Amino acid sequence: MKKRSLIRQITQNEVSQIRARLNRVRKVAKKITRSEKRFADYRYLRAVYRAFHTLGDDNLLPILARVACQEYSIPKRAGTHPLRTIIDATVTAPIDLRTRSRWARALEWAFDQEVRPDELIWFLKANNGIAGCARLANMALPRSRRPRE
Repeated sequence: MKKRSLIRQITQNEVSQIRARLNRVRKVAKKITRSEKRFADYRYLRAVYRAFHTLGDDNLLPILARVACQEYSIPKRAGTHPLRTIIDATVTAPIDLRTRSRWARALEWAFDQEVRPDELIWFLKANNGIAGCARLANMALPRSRRPRE
């Protein structure tokens, strides 16, 4: 009897779909790094959130971390949300880890509240911005942490 692996194989078509979607988000990221507008980050986050929804609809989220690790040389960490993986793979400017974490938590809160990508900017502004959404996510969606020794 032939043993089957629990990790499914990744086809070249799936890799190209993920790469194309992440490259679109990187294009938006490059555009906002040149922008001096106050809410330019919101457009980037909308592009990340839209990519997340598109990859989820195409059932590509389970393999996103492996493809992003291979294609964009980002570290693969266990338990990382796919939104954080997309942010780490597409951010172009040197943005600190705290800001990336805040962005990911805000988008996780929007996903938990079932916000559509077209409504994301309105949702962020209605909930006191990115930091407000991240704060709500930290209160309502606690990350599981192991106890300190």
